[in-house]
Amino acid sequence: MKYSILYHPDIRSDIKSIPKQTIAKIISVIEEKLVENPILYGKPLKYSLKGLLKVRFGDYRIVYKIFEEEKKVLILIIRHRKDIYKKLSSRN
Repeated sequence: MKYSILYHPDIRSDIKSIPKQTIAKIISVIEEKLVENPILYGKPLKYSLKGLLKVRFGDYRIVYKIFEEEKKVLILIIRHRKDIYKKLSSRN
């Protein structure tokens, strides 16, 4: 069974800083991989971010949370690796 994808409301501000070509590829990763098996493709985060997973795409990271019972994936943030974690901590 496929997962449905939900996006955090702040994702719009995230994608403004990403080149259009890159964003298109990131969306294809989300739609192809995370819809099918988000646990397989994600790497669990630690410490205060425990319960979240990330997928690397070049210099960008996609951080998400899985709601297994509802078969949903919530995309929390898409950012460059240099500032994703400080931005993510301010979003929680």
